[in-house]
Formats: sequence, structure tokens, C-alpha cells
Amino acid sequence: MPASFTAPNGADPALYVARRVAAGLITADDMRYAAEREKARIISRTGRGIDVKGQAFAAYSDRYKKRKEKSGRNSGIVDLTWSGRMLKALVTRNVTAKSFIIGIYGEEGTRATAHNQGGGHMPVRKFFPTRQDQDIAAINEDLRTRRNARLQGTPLNAA
Repeated sequence: MPASFTAPNGADPALYVARRVAAGLITADDMRYAAEREKARIISRTGRGIDVKGQAFAAYSDRYKKRKEKSGRNSGIVDLTWSGRMLKALVTRNVTAKSFIIGIYGEEGTRATAHNQGGGHMPVRKFFPTRQDQDIAAINEDLRTRRNARLQGTPLNAA
């Protein structure tokens, strides 16, 4: 289940980034930094029980909540973590100066899709991908921060 970078204000993302790449303003390392920071934001937001729209996730069913309590894994927050494998499977791929992909693949990707889309007994708990203006603004700020630090000779490490 991949997600990709999109440009602010509805601009064509390929053109938006291409202009900055052509001007030497964005490198693949800059984009990797922004991608890793966005991945960390997704994990952090999900761990706080917040969806992509800034709302609390739908509550767990009573049955599932009891299972989590019995296992000692119930924090009282719907954080989409039983074992932690799904969020640990969030990876960054295909990073170039022009784009990146953040996704969850394989069995954990199937689980992530079930949470995002809901269905059957599971309500929609959309935690992924990045779509909100504030996420896009944060990615752009990360690119600016990384670029400025690099141009000043003090590159930042990836998140």
C-alpha cells in the first residue's frame, strides 16, 4: 500500500520538484530526509490514536478490547498496535531527488489496507497515507530545512 509525495496547492508534483531539482535545490538525500521524517510523523500520529484527518480512531470492539486487556497490551488508546509489526513494516522506497514512496507491503500491507478501508467487522481507521495539507507543509519544510543546512555546509542526518 504505497503513498507518494504530492505538491502543495494542487501543483503538478513532478513539475514542482523538477524545477527545484533543476535549480540544484533538492537532492535525493534531501528527499530521503523528508521521507524518513514523514514516516516518523505517521508512526507518531498513529501511536497517539489519531487518523490522517486529525480525528481519534474509531474505538476497538468490546471483544478486541478485552483481548488486548487480557494480553496486557491495552494502553486505552486505539493505536493500531498489537504486536507492532504493521507500523514497523512502514518503509521508504524509490527515493530520488524528484520523489519518494512510503509503503507497507506483504502481509502487513494487507493488514494496513484493512484498517484504512474498513469492512466487515472492522471500522475505517485511516492512518495512512499522507494527504493532509499540514503533512504536505511539513514535508516541504523538511525539504527546506535539509536544503538550507546542506547549502550552509551543515547537513542534517536522516530522521
